Amino acid sequence: MGQSKSFATSRLYEIIVPQAAFEGGRCQRIGHGGIYEPADLDLLQRVFDKLCAERRLALKDKEQREALAEDVFSVFQIGVTDETELWRALSKRRRA
Repeated sequence: MGQSKSFATSRLYEIIVPQAAFEGGRCQRIGHGGIYEPADLDLLQRVFDKLCAERRLALKDKEQREALAEDVFSVFQIGVTDETELWRALSKRRRA
């Protein structure tokens, strides 16, 4: 039997740790003016994971994952806070 290829996920905030500070369960991105509640981080993580799977990005694809993480945060920060709309804004498929 063939093995299905698994794309490991990492916590989105781990990718941007050098640029983040945590306080009271919140994440603040240094130099980006955003404070993210745990629910925001969960939503961002789901979108990031879905996009990584769609783009077939493995953990070893560090630079591409970092760029994607920045894109996810940037689009969220400009006001796209609905999970589906955030995914659509960054998806190459652009469909639900």
